[in-house]
Amino acid sequence: MNSRSPNLGSARWAALLSLFVIGISLWGLVSAARHPETLPGFSTGTALATAARSPVDDSRLLAVEVVHLGPGEAPATALLRSGVEPAAVTAALAELGRLVRVRAMQSRDDLRLFSRRDGSLARLEYQRYPERCYVVEATETGWEGNCTTLPVERVTRYLCGEVSGNLYDSVRRSGGSAGLVVELSDLFAWSFDFFTDTRNGDRFEVLVEERRVDGEPVGGGRILAGRYRPVAAEHALEAFYFAAPGADGGYYDGEGRSVRRAFLKSPLNYRRISSHFSHSRLHPILKKPRPHLGIDYAAPTGTPVVALGSGKVTHAGWIRGFGHTVKIKHTGNHLTQYAHLSRYAKGLRAGKRVSQGQVIGFVGSTGLSTGPHLDFRVQKNGRWINPLRLKGGRSEPLADAHRDTYLEAVEEMVGMMDGLAVRASGAPEIVPAGMAAAAAGPALDTPSGS
Repeated sequence: MNSRSPNLGSARWAALLSLFVIGISLWGLVSAARHPETLPGFSTGTALATAARSPVDDSRLLAVEVVHLGPGEAPATALLRSGVEPAAVTAALAELGRLVRVRAMQSRDDLRLFSRRDGSLARLEYQRYPERCYVVEATETGWEGNCTTLPVERVTRYLCGEVSGNLYDSVRRSGGSAGLVVELSDLFAWSFDFFTDTRNGDRFEVLVEERRVDGEPVGGGRILAGRYRPVAAEHALEAFYFAAPGADGGYYDGEGRSVRRAFLKSPLNYRRISSHFSHSRLHPILKKPRPHLGIDYAAPTGTPVVALGSGKVTHAGWIRGFGHTVKIKHTGNHLTQYAHLSRYAKGLRAGKRVSQGQVIGFVGSTGLSTGPHLDFRVQKNGRWINPLRLKGGRSEPLADAHRDTYLEAVEEMVGMMDGLAVRASGAPEIVPAGMAAAAAGPALDTPSGS
């Protein structure tokens, strides 16, 4: 009886040791699956796999499962959460890493899983771009992957509407995107202030290029033609896109003059005028009549302030009652001043050149100020002038060599918009591209690389 006890104890110790080894192995496998990038041979390169896809018998596959990556969740963790075997997770992600950077996946990305009837993973798909799909499949010799590029269709849409309330909601109601609102306001930023001059009853029309995959939009394209009719103006604002051979495209009016001017209409996009230009205004703090040789734009602290035109910064520092102030010298003996800023743009300093529309600072309430706003002033030939009366400057005309081609394109687009405006009810409509697409130049390039 006692002679058998040592053997029995040894057997028990051996069994416990075996269970311990098995447990360590399983833990290592799950850990490696959660972090496949740590495995030997795992690649995060972008070279496409050249191996041919091995056909999968779809009749043996169940319905597709879509796995959503949670915030900060690694793809391996998401797959394990969905019940995929650790070995399959490791192998599939290692092959996917040959096509795309697995670490670059984000929480908004999805993975599509195709499983066999026995529950094992047969195929994994990852669509990083709407027109590009990465596929890895299990074959008899291992996992193989490739990249499938889906055809992109380019169409031209016509949208029109009337402003009611504000431009943003009006364009959205007509079927336009939020990005289109920004592009439309930027298109006429040199000749019209959409944030102070927009009125109910203003009408807008646009021909916009759109890229689609399987009938679904995959990102906004450029505006090909735009027309805005303010109720308070005698003539409509027009802009047409044209790309001359071997040159960058740009926007021109009906006569072939560039819509880009030397000065924008305003230095910021969120505002109301709280104080106008005056030679005698009761100062809100000093309580004395003082000249106010600029205009005040009320806006929240931190609202970006942009340079009205290209030029050289002559001052970026504190000026008594103006607080943090930036001055910019422009061509034509013009100087613009931006005061009461909360802070300056990173890297801004005296002597630095800035471009039109470049952020130079942010709205604040420094100096003698009763609240956050921008004190904006313009000087011409050493004399302060009313900024609201500043002319945009002369625009560059299109080269004579391309003028006839451009006018033909304009005639085509205007005729298209006029014809559609007669029967349009404000709903977006697909129209033949015709000369509009030709004037726009080649189709937009699809993303390259991963």
